[in-house]
Amino acid sequence: MATLLDSLTNLTVKIKFGDSKKKSELELTIPSEDVYKAARIGFLEKMVPLPQEEVFARLVHLSALLKPPFGETVKDMKFRMKAVAQNLSDVPADITIFALKLIGDTCKVWPSWSEIAEIVNYRKLNRQRLLDSLDYQWLKQQGE
Repeated sequence: MATLLDSLTNLTVKIKFGDSKKKSELELTIPSEDVYKAARIGFLEKMVPLPQEEVFARLVHLSALLKPPFGETVKDMKFRMKAVAQNLSDVPADITIFALKLIGDTCKVWPSWSEIAEIVNYRKLNRQRLLDSLDYQWLKQQGE
């Protein structure tokens, strides 16, 4: 995000990423409305989720790497993957890809939704807070 904003504003942008307990912060000066609009579009493009079919395909791939929960049938697993794909439907694409890669690299057994949510939710919230902060910075500059 900082690189995106740096390239649009030609200024140094400071981003302090938060976590599940701490808010993200964005510090920049927006030189013009055109730059603000370009930065906002850049942010919005980074918030687009993966298509459901691609999320499901990635979950199928992941299921080949992890053991299913004990006693779970193929039908159960398919139902679980559809539910997870639905829950990931509003998560930005890069965050979903990161989370599924991390799960594949670190888990032995298919995770619960809460374990997946622990990876994606605060990252998704950070992204939204940064967009909100961009809007706030622009409105604040307009009021000066």
